[in-house]
Amino acid sequence: MTRPIGFSAFLKLLELSDALRRSELRKKLGGGRGFQYWRPVQLAAAKAIASRADVEQLKRQIDSMCSGHQREYNKRALVVFCNWINGKSIRPVEILPTVDVPFGNSGLVIRIKPEVAFELDGERFSMNLWATTRPTLTLNTLSIGLAFCANAYRARGHDGCGHLIFDTVSNRLFRESDIASNVLHLLKDKVDAFKKDWAALNPAAPGSPEGPSDHPPALDHPR
Repeated sequence: MTRPIGFSAFLKLLELSDALRRSELRKKLGGGRGFQYWRPVQLAAAKAIASRADVEQLKRQIDSMCSGHQREYNKRALVVFCNWINGKSIRPVEILPTVDVPFGNSGLVIRIKPEVAFELDGERFSMNLWATTRPTLTLNTLSIGLAFCANAYRARGHDGCGHLIFDTVSNRLFRESDIASNVLHLLKDKVDAFKKDWAALNPAAPGSPEGPSDHPPALDHPR
């Protein structure tokens, strides 16, 4: 199986132009582990929703994990997230398991690992965080990403919660109800694009994706 690509990296790839996407894929599929730039805020966010969480202590935790611009941007993302949860009756719940999911027959495998899970106003939610300014996520990218994530979990029997992406850069909460109505067409286009990338980067690789990509990853109707 192809080495999985993390969900945040997947969102970035969805947003990039063809040339930049292929260049980024070449680096990600070239071996070795990527630098987990946003790991500090991802760890802190899970603790932030706990009852009586000490935000200043969480900032100090980030200070101890990184430095320079990485520290600055991770702390900024944490502050935005904490401002969003402030005043809400949020109760942390068990985070959904990490899953590795093929992106249709594109040849890519996406690793989905939500940062936080909580109950709010009687409903359960699973949330992924986006914290980088490069690139800025558009409606199409958020729609593809969230639809793919939500349906990947429901296909595996995890159907008891809603799914969210929180963009800490634009301070925007993206819900399943925000998913574009043409998401199936958007998905098919991206599967085709990634499949072409795979063929270009792995021309002689065994197990390269074959056959038409008429069927993107299966989706239920978005909530």
